Amino acid sequence: MQRFKKILVGVDLAEGDRFVTEQLAPSTQQAIDRARWLAKQNSAELCFTYVLPPRAEQLSYDRQILMAEYDDYKSVGEHAQEVLDEIVNATSKLGISAVSKVIFGRCWLEIIREVVRGSYDLVIAGIRKKGPFRGMFIGHTGTKLLRKCPCPVWITKPETADVVSSILVAHDLSEVGKDALTLGASLANHWGATLHVLHVIELSVQAWADISTADDATRHIETQLSELNQENVVTKVSVISDSPEDAILDYVESREIELVVMGTFARAGLPGMLVGNTAEKVMPLLPCSLLAVKPVGFKSPVLLNYDEYNNEFA
Repeated sequence: MQRFKKILVGVDLAEGDRFVTEQLAPSTQQAIDRARWLAKQNSAELCFTYVLPPRAEQLSYDRQILMAEYDDYKSVGEHAQEVLDEIVNATSKLGISAVSKVIFGRCWLEIIREVVRGSYDLVIAGIRKKGPFRGMFIGHTGTKLLRKCPCPVWITKPETADVVSSILVAHDLSEVGKDALTLGASLANHWGATLHVLHVIELSVQAWADISTADDATRHIETQLSELNQENVVTKVSVISDSPEDAILDYVESREIELVVMGTFARAGLPGMLVGNTAEKVMPLLPCSLLAVKPVGFKSPVLLNYDEYNNEFA
């Protein structure tokens, strides 16, 4: 699997009132573990990145933990860099090339700007906790990354197994859906996971282009699978009529899916926005990890000169 060469890992070192802690949250550790695995498979470079809020830049370490008695009066940024350096050192011992960076600013925006600067081809980040509804709540930063980041984004759920055993590709029969299928099949091959492929025909809408029946859609997907030459991957193709968001969520829960791979679209004239409501509804509610693939030619609305476009990111 030679797909990703430069991976940015979004690291969250905050806990409660502290901007920086040495004890990594399960979500952050999961993102780091996934990134290390991918780096090994792809001979990729990793950049561990932590974005602190602007107000933390001048805040001393003793003040950021409410004046607790500490002998070390390093700045918050210096403390964060030390923690990242330990992650880099541990990663280097595994034979993986890694660097780290501490940035001050708005989290999702600075991550995307770093992706643009460094030409990264994947972002991996973890969610901190589950929401009150069906599954995890990705939150503001994760949602912004999924919408606006120019490269694929992998949002990891904490405390999942080291090896994923079930992957679902939500395939809409578009080109980006085919890209999601290719990536999902590759991951399934390396993990020995079962690959589920789901296409949903909305009850009131004809299927994609000239593929109008369940049988046609099934044959279309099976043909694409055969072209991938992943004979060792166990695949299960399902085509159903339902609302896409309900079908995907129900499928994930009933089959205990651990990773969903799906494509995103950009509306014409509105770069970085998802087409329709399916992705918007599904992404925050998934009880598992999510890998979102961007279409060829996707352009992020985020520009490096933030000040000129302040209103756009409000």
